[in-house]
Amino acid sequence: MKKKIFKNTILIILLLVVLCGASIIGVLYNYFNKQYITSLNQAAGYIAEGVDLSGMDFLSQLDEKEKRITWVAADGMVLYDNKADIHTMENHKNRTEIKQAMTSSAGTSVR
Repeated sequence: MKKKIFKNTILIILLLVVLCGASIIGVLYNYFNKQYITSLNQAAGYIAEGVDLSGMDFLSQLDEKEKRITWVAADGMVLYDNKADIHTMENHKNRTEIKQAMTSSAGTSVR
C-alpha cells in the first residue's frame, strides 16, 4: 500500500513539474517573441526614417547581416533586398504583410 501511494505521489510530482515547465516555456516564448517583434518594428522605423532623410543610398550603407531587409514599392515591386537579387524576385503585392501595410500603417507575417 505504501509503495503504491509513494509511486502515485512521484507520478503526480513529475506531472506537475512537466506542466509547470511547459507553462514557463510558453510564457517565456511569448515574452521574447513580443520583444523581438518590438525590436524589428523599431529597426523598421529607423530604416524608414533613414531612407526618408538620405534616400535609397541609406540602405546600401547598412551593415545588416542577421536581419533581412526588403524595401517594397506601393505597387509591390521590390526596390531593395540585402539578401537576394531584386531582379529575380517576384512582385510582393499579394503577400499578406504587404496587403496589411496598404490598408494600415504596417503589416506583419510569419513564415
